[in-house]
Amino acid sequence: MEQDRQRARGGSGGTGRRSFLKGATTTLLAAGALGTSVTNAAAASEQVETVTKRIETWDGKELATQLYLPDTKGPAPAVLMTHGYGSDKEDAALVRTGTKYAEAGFVVLTYDSRGFGESDGEVGVNGPKEVKDAQSLLDWLGYARQADVGCESSGLLVQGDESDGGRNGTRDVDNPGSGPSIKVGMDGLSYAGGIQLNLAAVDDRLDAIVPRWAWNDLTYSLAPNGGIKAGWTTILQEFGAQGSRDIETGGDSDNDIDARDVRNGVDPRLYKFYTESVATNEFSPAARSFFRLRSPSTKAAGLAENAPPSLLITGWNDTLFTATEAVRNHELLEGGGQDSRMVFIRGGHSLEQQAPLEQGEIDAMALDWMTEHVAGGKRADLAEVTYWQQEAEAFAEADALPSAAEGPSRTLAEATNASSGTTDLAGGPVGGSNSEILVQCNDDYAPGTFADFDFPVEEEMELLGVPEITLNVTPLGRDPLVFAKVYHVDSAGNAELLYNQSTPYRVEGPVGEPQDISFELAGVQRQFEAGETLRVTLSTTDIAYFNSRTSAGVSIDNDGSEVRIPVKGTDGLAAASSSTSGASNPVTGLESFPGTL
Repeated sequence: MEQDRQRARGGSGGTGRRSFLKGATTTLLAAGALGTSVTNAAAASEQVETVTKRIETWDGKELATQLYLPDTKGPAPAVLMTHGYGSDKEDAALVRTGTKYAEAGFVVLTYDSRGFGESDGEVGVNGPKEVKDAQSLLDWLGYARQADVGCESSGLLVQGDESDGGRNGTRDVDNPGSGPSIKVGMDGLSYAGGIQLNLAAVDDRLDAIVPRWAWNDLTYSLAPNGGIKAGWTTILQEFGAQGSRDIETGGDSDNDIDARDVRNGVDPRLYKFYTESVATNEFSPAARSFFRLRSPSTKAAGLAENAPPSLLITGWNDTLFTATEAVRNHELLEGGGQDSRMVFIRGGHSLEQQAPLEQGEIDAMALDWMTEHVAGGKRADLAEVTYWQQEAEAFAEADALPSAAEGPSRTLAEATNASSGTTDLAGGPVGGSNSEILVQCNDDYAPGTFADFDFPVEEEMELLGVPEITLNVTPLGRDPLVFAKVYHVDSAGNAELLYNQSTPYRVEGPVGEPQDISFELAGVQRQFEAGETLRVTLSTTDIAYFNSRTSAGVSIDNDGSEVRIPVKGTDGLAAASSSTSGASNPVTGLESFPGTL
């Protein structure tokens, strides 16, 4: 098969699909949305050589791969990595981490996921086909000889586990997963994070994984509690189309694009699910089934049996796969008896980027994790929770993530600007409220569709973890949406939406009948000082989501609704307000809405 040997470089570039993608996809989306970066790829390394190679997978398709070879003698431990959705193996983050691992003595195999870059096949969103592809690449690593990648030696390329035999057999391409056990881990972000957890549920050969910005439940990721992320589903459709195979028609130098090729690069069901969701404002049963099949949340038994030590890296600012999903993956792994640690960073699927020093710390944590569990090196000194602390502008540690159930709780009636009684929020097809998917933007509330509930802080307090809320809510029309958001209000009254996070809940059930709903919000961190305010905002619209088209809004019972806050250390919330006037929220309730619905 075709093979080139070259020194590690900052990206080969060239004409064709990749040039088209870089021109057609805006820098804004490429930088923040799916794990691609606006920075140049890693500089050349004298310690690392690269080999590009096409490897046959289980169904006869070929995957485009690139190996980073360390300057060492004999077999080495390995790391398998792919890229973010819509990208390819030339992605700057992948080149950077691949080079770093190889410099540390690992054989690194990076690859274009099925349907992306130069690999054959159809994009299936890390479904069974992509999982078999990853197993097939593990098989290839298990049998590969150094001579297969241009070395003079004929010895094995990758170290085997102690229980592994001499590996004198031949790779069975038609039977993915049948290869020998080797010293291997996986690292990667977003799409490359999801494949690690899905693979670990069915294959016990991985010694460590580092899923960065990965999901727990794809249905929840795209439609948390039934509210569909309009912005993200649209972006993902565009990235899938642009990044999938055959957008370059056979390598034509003029880069002509065949529309049929664009459509056929991605599983056509994704287009169907998207158009259906736009038309009906919900995911069909078929869409939910499709996403569940690709979700770690449905693979508890497999992860309990097979998952290796896992370092879960997530972003506070991530509005696609929120920090809450990493917490759920952590709980899933720990519940199965597996070793799991969490790292919360500034960034993720957002335009909030890590500075080079911070990125270096994150990569060092990942390398330490891989060195311990794959290479058998020194123990990685990582706490169960490492998190970016906004105020200190540095990483901090915790023995565990605080639980909202064990933190302070307040009813909405106990807010200083509320009371007993009800809060009525208008709904329907009105303007969006306050959150954008990539940048913080808090200025587009529609009057009458939101209410603030303020809880003063009288002693220094750190909010850390996943807040929870229970609402006693009465729908005033069919299927209203309620969005919950947490703000930091400083002593001067300036309000900041924490990490741009907004969590919806689609209220189902008979119109006019009250019901209790409970849900988790996005995981957040923020230090509050005495004299500041923790604000919880409820609304019925959000510009990042498809809003209800049929509901007249909701009525919320303040006394029957409760907010629970996870706190590290001291509970600094002031004593509850004793207001019991029985009036609805006087500032932002329905009675303040000046227009017509």
